[in-house]
Amino acid sequence: MNYLRQLLGLLSKKEKRKLLLVFFGVLVLGILELAGIGSIMPFLSVASKPEMIQTNVYLRRAYEIFGFQSPQSFLFALGVGALLFIIISNAMKVLVTYMNNRFTAMRLHHLSLRLFRRYLYRPYTFFLNKNSSELMKNILGEVGVFVDRVLMPLLDLATSIVITVLIIIMLVVIDPVLALLAFMVIGTIYGIVYLTVRRHLDTLGRRQIESNRLRYKKVSEAFGGIKDVKVLGREDYFLKDFVPPSIENAKIQVTSSLIGTIPRNVLEVVAFGGILLVVLYMMHTMGNFRDAVPVVGLYAFAAYRLVPRLQKIFVDLARLRTNLPVAE
Repeated sequence: MNYLRQLLGLLSKKEKRKLLLVFFGVLVLGILELAGIGSIMPFLSVASKPEMIQTNVYLRRAYEIFGFQSPQSFLFALGVGALLFIIISNAMKVLVTYMNNRFTAMRLHHLSLRLFRRYLYRPYTFFLNKNSSELMKNILGEVGVFVDRVLMPLLDLATSIVITVLIIIMLVVIDPVLALLAFMVIGTIYGIVYLTVRRHLDTLGRRQIESNRLRYKKVSEAFGGIKDVKVLGREDYFLKDFVPPSIENAKIQVTSSLIGTIPRNVLEVVAFGGILLVVLYMMHTMGNFRDAVPVVGLYAFAAYRLVPRLQKIFVDLARLRTNLPVAE
């Protein structure tokens, strides 16, 4: 929460209002995603057991209100309805992505401008003790890093969390024991991995800031004294000085990216094994596979939607931990 307050403190009141609008779009997206997943279960229920139209109160009421003449036409309508929900939720996903990208891109402009203005209006004595390359790095480099690797992951993280929580709530309502067991296992795996790498990510973030500062400094020194460099033939000296921080920066990028992808393979195994356990559990409680088809189908589709979201949550958390020193 301290980090979140720090990040929000960098935004003006007007920018915070725009951020609320973005979050409203995220909430609408989550509800549509939930409706798309939830609409699969009635379709699979009727497909596996057409008699459910008469035995289920809600299905029978919908069948009578809309005046369907046969189970086949009702099943077709359910399939079309499920497809429409999925199409609308994916269209909303595109719109929310656009809103996120536009918000972050404009923050790049405004934050760079605000920082540039703050520097320009500082007294002359301020510049006597400051390296101009570091100021340029902050305005043109670090603001870009902040927007791309802190603000954008934060918005993506909010989107993934909203959708994940809504899907989990739906699965808990359908079968509380099974849902809670599944997400305890997945949550434990993610928690162990994240807690293991958290400190390492903090260290990487600070090393990245320092290596980036040195890269800018070496380039600025070389071009700032280019006349002396050419007269004395010191090109190789500056190139050799540039190499260590540049290699360090590249290694940090590779390591932080690798850490972000660690849980994916583990999670795919857990998700696949989880679906098999769901099948066995439903067959045990319901007696036969046909009765289990709707719930198994729902869990399979929910897993298809959830696994990328859970992976995104971990990647965004990893990126945030690595790049929070930039915000400081």
